[in-house]
Amino acid sequence: MSEPTADAKPSTMISKETVKDYEALAKFFQKKSLKMKDAVLYNRRVNYFRNDTILPFLSEFKHEIPKILKNWEFTESLDSEEGQKKFLNDLIRSKVLIRLDRLPEDPKYKWPKKLIVCKQQSYDENAFYTFIVQPKTSKLWTFLLLGAVAIICLFQVWPFWLKIAIFYISVVLLYLILGIIALRLVVFFIFRIFGIDLWILPNLFADVGPIESLSPIISAEKCYDSMTGYFARFFGLIAFAYFLYTLSQEPEIITDYTDMGTQSFDDIVSWGRNKLAGPMDDIGHGSPFSRPGDDLRKHLENLLREEEQDQQKEKEKEEAAAAAKEEEEE
Repeated sequence: MSEPTADAKPSTMISKETVKDYEALAKFFQKKSLKMKDAVLYNRRVNYFRNDTILPFLSEFKHEIPKILKNWEFTESLDSEEGQKKFLNDLIRSKVLIRLDRLPEDPKYKWPKKLIVCKQQSYDENAFYTFIVQPKTSKLWTFLLLGAVAIICLFQVWPFWLKIAIFYISVVLLYLILGIIALRLVVFFIFRIFGIDLWILPNLFADVGPIESLSPIISAEKCYDSMTGYFARFFGLIAFAYFLYTLSQEPEIITDYTDMGTQSFDDIVSWGRNKLAGPMDDIGHGSPFSRPGDDLRKHLENLLREEEQDQQKEKEKEEAAAAAKEEEEE
């Protein structure tokens, strides 16, 4: 690859190859877990990023990005911060990135929920940015999605053991997700008291792929609060201290909540199995993966076996009584 020259300019003609490069760049940003948030832009939901997240990202992948943008003429190297800002400005001028701004009446959140397109499309350190070219969805995933929908529609003809297995997996995943959400909130609350914005799996609810949503595992940023924020953190610290004191005085609270969670899990599993199995399954108590007919058959077999055993016992009693009577006569 030739070295970038100082007088080079981004091409104004957008060819198909260039569009593919832009799509690959947007996909690369998502794959490498550039920190993004979702917001509403003119009744459309988009992913956007901030200046303070993109600059460290460009520094980390300064050698990979030129390999992706094969048809791009870099005006400056990405080694320096000035070169990175110039690169972002060129992306905006070439309509690869769109500069966004918060609504005037929107609260001054670090990551606003509603955005508008900024009239001045040039780089600014306090602005937000989004890609105008989004990566295309693979056709393979489309066919897999259609196949999955077709299979789900045939749920009634699934084998009973498969229905139960899917139900068990769904319940376990539901409890796992709820547990992760609760853990994220608890950890965030604790660290937020001490002025640290820490999230476990920060991209868990981001509009990214399943693998990308699990990366990074942890993100932490220092918070710069106003006076109101400091008061909120102070009251949060008092509430957290009171909770720890209550927990030390009544440690059985943890056991009670654990038992309640276990009982609710068992109730949901039992309810789901009865719904999937039907009324005939209430007779038997076999394996959770057995068919209702199998349980009924086993129940009938047990009844016949018990009846045969009762008849055998009656016969043995009659024989014993007859033998005792013969002994008395002798």
